Amino acid sequence: FADEGAEEGSERIELLHFDPEGVSRRLHVVTSGAQGRPLSGRLARAGDQIVVTVRLEIGPDAYETLIVRLDPVGAVLHERRIEQILSRVVGLADGGFYAHGAAKLMAFDADDQLRWSIPSSGSSVVLAADPAGRPMLTRVSTTGGPQLQAFDADGALRWERTIDLDPAAMAVGPDGTIVIAGEGIPGPTELSSNTTIAVQSFDAEGLPRWLELVQGPGNGYDSATGVALATDAAIWVSGTVSVPFEERDVWFGRFEQEVR
Repeated sequence: FADEGAEEGSERIELLHFDPEGVSRRLHVVTSGAQGRPLSGRLARAGDQIVVTVRLEIGPDAYETLIVRLDPVGAVLHERRIEQILSRVVGLADGGFYAHGAAKLMAFDADDQLRWSIPSSGSSVVLAADPAGRPMLTRVSTTGGPQLQAFDADGALRWERTIDLDPAAMAVGPDGTIVIAGEGIPGPTELSSNTTIAVQSFDAEGLPRWLELVQGPGNGYDSATGVALATDAAIWVSGTVSVPFEERDVWFGRFEQEVR
């Protein structure tokens, strides 16, 4: 997301491609105009296509989602506007994708047609797909706390597990290993501002393997924001930590998958 300072109507969503040396080029841009004002963008890889979803403000309290499909070099294959609001997306090998938004979990086919939609409320929603192409999500409900849910390809709930952190990111490995990263939940005797970087691992059936908490140097607000599984089975986690007298620093950590 970018704009031109205080220039009215300059909001835009930019999609950038970086080569291995870090050199970037712009693949696509969605700017404010007759179709609406772009508020946020999401990105997914669906088969051999790039799917960009952009939330558009089309009037007072009126919103739509613009779906743009690109080939790997950035050529637009087609665009489609839908009434559903998509806040999270994850692509599938067949060209379709799952999405979450407006308290719903949804499935779309390779032509961006809605296949099914089920209610799914809660905060801290993170979306992923398992190796079989089935959706998984985290959520924090008002009654059940942080949860990990796994569904079948038609949206039926397969299982649900309690998780021990406030989720911000999730990755699923080829063997079904699930890793969730986020913010550790302070205990009843701890300050609410003293959080930790938290990483929790589950097997393919949602059984917990281990939980690790990392305290930053400032003993303040620390949180993970991203997680990825490397080809050597390492777990890479990104986040931010509080630093005394220096506000905040970016943080990276590498974890092993072995059961603790």
